[in-house]
Amino acid sequence: MESDAAAAASVRTSTACDSCRIRKIKCDGQTPCRQCSSAKRECQHLRRSEPREKRARVLLSTQYEQKIDRIEQNLSRLADAVATHGRSAVATPSTGGTPVTIDPPSTTTKRNGSAHEMSRTAITKGARTPVEPHSDFTHRLLGKVFRSDAGDISKDIITPAETAPCADEEAWEIADESTPSDGKYSLPPFTTVASLLGSERGKPKPLSSIWMNSIVAEDAFTGHCVAVYYSTAYTQYQLILVAGILSWKFAYRAAATEDHLDREAMEESSQMCRAALETALSRLPLHMLPTLETLQALLVGATYAIEAAKPSRAWEMISKATEISQALEYHQMPPPDRRTGTTEHITFGIFAMTYILDKGLSLRLGRCSNLRDHDISSFAHLNQGLVSTRSIFQRYMTLSISVARLQGETYDQLYSASAVALQDKMRHSRAQELLASLWKLRDEMRSLREILERDGDALNQEDSVMLMAEDVTILSLATLILRTVRRSQDAVEATAYRCIDVAREALEGHRRCITAIEPHNSGTLELYINWSLLYTPFAPAIVVFCNVLETGDVSDLANLKIFVANLRHRCDAHPSLQRLCVIFEPLLGIAQRFVQLQTDVSTNIAHIHNMQGEWTVQARTTNGDQSSGSNHVPPPGDTYMEGNIGQLYDASGDLTGDDPAFSVWLRDCQQTLQTLQQDDLFLTGTTLLQDF
Repeated sequence: MESDAAAAASVRTSTACDSCRIRKIKCDGQTPCRQCSSAKRECQHLRRSEPREKRARVLLSTQYEQKIDRIEQNLSRLADAVATHGRSAVATPSTGGTPVTIDPPSTTTKRNGSAHEMSRTAITKGARTPVEPHSDFTHRLLGKVFRSDAGDISKDIITPAETAPCADEEAWEIADESTPSDGKYSLPPFTTVASLLGSERGKPKPLSSIWMNSIVAEDAFTGHCVAVYYSTAYTQYQLILVAGILSWKFAYRAAATEDHLDREAMEESSQMCRAALETALSRLPLHMLPTLETLQALLVGATYAIEAAKPSRAWEMISKATEISQALEYHQMPPPDRRTGTTEHITFGIFAMTYILDKGLSLRLGRCSNLRDHDISSFAHLNQGLVSTRSIFQRYMTLSISVARLQGETYDQLYSASAVALQDKMRHSRAQELLASLWKLRDEMRSLREILERDGDALNQEDSVMLMAEDVTILSLATLILRTVRRSQDAVEATAYRCIDVAREALEGHRRCITAIEPHNSGTLELYINWSLLYTPFAPAIVVFCNVLETGDVSDLANLKIFVANLRHRCDAHPSLQRLCVIFEPLLGIAQRFVQLQTDVSTNIAHIHNMQGEWTVQARTTNGDQSSGSNHVPPPGDTYMEGNIGQLYDASGDLTGDDPAFSVWLRDCQQTLQTLQQDDLFLTGTTLLQDF
């Protein structure tokens, strides 16, 4: 027993008892201890220390590892800067003429490259190309006229169409996606930006610039610029706002500057901002907080994507913008008046811009809009019409919202899947109602333009030209509406033929608008090209082209030549026109060849009939009237005529296309149209050009 007690005592941890610890005297660790026994105290060990736990290794998440890596990189850069006695470029903007590099936003997320490529491939392969409905109609029309199938094609016609920049429409062209998400962004010097903003403050602005101010106020934009240049805690959405708006401001100033060196400097600054903007847009996260700043950045990104001819990218951002605007309940806010503050006006302008882009892109891409009119109460005052006491911009915004609403209704009532399945009478009735509203808006737009033209101010003249561009947009929309009215027995013939008349008027308005815009500002011409020709389906040229194929109208062919010549003449100065040239130049070649071959066939047939008449007269003069006899010798023209006319025409009088010249031409134009299907330029997912 004594040996076991000694063993237990040796195992016990030697700690002082509570009484000895309080008295601060040495304790032998026994129970009871010697001091407690001599002092006749109770010996207790209540404060026993717990045994130490083994150390466990804590695993850091990927997010914290990335933060630690970024901290290490920042410390390394700071150490290098201190070692070389250089000034850090992280928090100090450049004051000279060299670009400034800024750190990435404080909340950036790396983009999943593989997922991005998969989604891009899915969009490219799965979506129906917008020019496909046009080519479907043209294929049916050519088949009806020539009764022939498509085959091979000559290289001289198909080569221009193969160069259409549509293989990778979703990719940003100048985005620096090779650099990591924690890399720096290059922006123009802050002194240049401050000088630009200071020169614009307090001055009247054209309608195109007021739209940007309706999204972001001047003071708020200046604050965003200071945050991006001077602080490292700015957000990615602030960077998008600053880079996007500065790129437009520098581009507009470059177009208005006559000095060659200043123009080059402004264009270089604009290009630098565009590169930073595209890089920031390529790194947008999937999930975004529903804030006003996020909504502003998405609107800037969507507007830039539209001007860069990337409607699918714009649709992605505007869809998210509509979701955020509804989460913030902007669609139910009361319209602002004179008593409301600047914030309410900015909020209303943001939602109006979201609504306009949503409706326009829905018609552009052939998809249902995200914002439904029956859920919106912010535009209730639009039913009251235009008020003369409003400013020019307020009236222009009201008209733009009304046109956007008609664009959405055009798709919903005429081009959606359910609308296409309706009877012709129902679609005809809907088209008449839409046209009545559209012509009313056109009259109001004309009255507003007359107000601007009465004043000789140069700024008002520029705004008047912008309203001329809106008139072209309205005529193009009217062409889309009228194109749904088929020439059937139940339809009104005058209305059906009116489509080509409106298309001709739209082409004439386009020519006048181009002539009026060029003397003012090349930047205004760029805006017209992006928003009147590329933003919404420009159907008039296609309608005129199809009318040439159907009727062989020489005047329509001349109008198409003028349209293509205007595009070709300005392709070098305005790269956005290159896509239109690639599309319409082959179509013009097809139309010219069709009219030429049709004229040649008519001439040959008339010549054959003349030869037959001369032979018959000679035969009757020589042998008498023996045409019914068995010894009748057919004139040499009969065999030739029977062979050729049998090849060119069928029993109904249509051209068969068996003639070699027609067959070659038919194969060429059909293969060209098949190649043009790959370009995303017109209305998609609809039956825009149906058979009459």
